[in-house]
Amino acid sequence: MFSEYDDYLKLDFLVDYWYDEGIDIASKIISKFEENAWDELLANCSLRTTQWKIRCAETLDLTAHPTSVLVLLRLLDSSDKEVMLAAADTLRDKNVEKIPLRVVVELQALSEKGSPPVKAIIGNILEKLDIRQ
Repeated sequence: MFSEYDDYLKLDFLVDYWYDEGIDIASKIISKFEENAWDELLANCSLRTTQWKIRCAETLDLTAHPTSVLVLLRLLDSSDKEVMLAAADTLRDKNVEKIPLRVVVELQALSEKGSPPVKAIIGNILEKLDIRQ
């Protein structure tokens, strides 16, 4: 099942299509994951392209599987700011207790330079973790 999800996220989509239909299709695929597919996702998520990682973070919003948080934390620890932001956005609705200090520092720096929506996303996750900005 992971390979179907992986292949789907690699496709070229128009932005509107991705947000209108693609996320729902990818979310349906991920809803059928068994434990081995979750293990594959966790093992491979860091090895994919930026676009794939962002899409992955966006599709994990609708799943309650505990591994989804681990995948998002791995994506949050990315050197790519867009991936970090996508993961932070989805983590706002997840049960996460802590993130590595170096990631907190990166998020704070990103927030300082960010637009109001970026500041809101990061402020929300840091507040949830009870980290003062």
